[in-house]
Amino acid sequence: MTIQFQCEHCDQPLQVPQMQAGDPIRCPNCRHVGVAPRATESKKEIKKPTTNPFTQDQEVTEVMRRGKANGATLGVDRRRVAFARTSIYGFGALLLCVSVLSFFLGMLSGGGPVTNQDGADLAQMDEVTIRGRVTYPQSDDPEAPDGGAVLLLVPTDWTPGEKMDYETIEPGTGAIDYTAGSVLDLQQGGGIVTRTGSDGRFEFQVPTDMTFYMVILSNNVIRPDSPRREHVTTLNRVMTDAKFWFADHQYRWTREKFDRHRDIRVYLKSE
Repeated sequence: MTIQFQCEHCDQPLQVPQMQAGDPIRCPNCRHVGVAPRATESKKEIKKPTTNPFTQDQEVTEVMRRGKANGATLGVDRRRVAFARTSIYGFGALLLCVSVLSFFLGMLSGGGPVTNQDGADLAQMDEVTIRGRVTYPQSDDPEAPDGGAVLLLVPTDWTPGEKMDYETIEPGTGAIDYTAGSVLDLQQGGGIVTRTGSDGRFEFQVPTDMTFYMVILSNNVIRPDSPRREHVTTLNRVMTDAKFWFADHQYRWTREKFDRHRDIRVYLKSE
């Protein structure tokens, strides 16, 4: 069953279901919002159309139900922020440009510093620390410390102004005179001469841009044969009578370039 009535604003004939009596309704013709009358009221207030023969009664399609919206307007979520799609595309393009620029700058700068095993920055390192231990076999200790052994580090391209006296740097427990002119000359040229402690250990700092002859001469191990001739010839450039310095001590000779911190273990025995 429907309720028939006219719009209060434009007299447009309207009809709604009886269950919507008393609800706000919107006129589809003039958009005026009125209230659907009760069934008894609608019978009194309805008028027949007089002037427009083409106007037909029509059911209201837009009904504002009371109690559902409670008079509230359309809700807006203030937690959401809207951006134009062009702005989002522009921001993405800007990020892409920055990423590409950063990549090329990194390539030009060498891709970052190179680090060694300890995480140290080799690109900024002028010196590295070399430490180690010299041992030899004994009946009661297979790795006894070789205390008093000599470690000599000579730059391969260095020519001294004054040769060292071999007797001042022989293996033993005495202290090396680091104030001697020849020893100072070696140190200023980048070289090293030192003795191991009673525990057979040594430690020194050395430049990273030089190549060295490293000689470790034992204090406790005897060598059965003579030193190699080229080794004697090389050390004769930096000390007097290198053959007597070698004497009958066992030794190890290597060519080294130290580009990182190292821990060296040297094991000497008679052969």
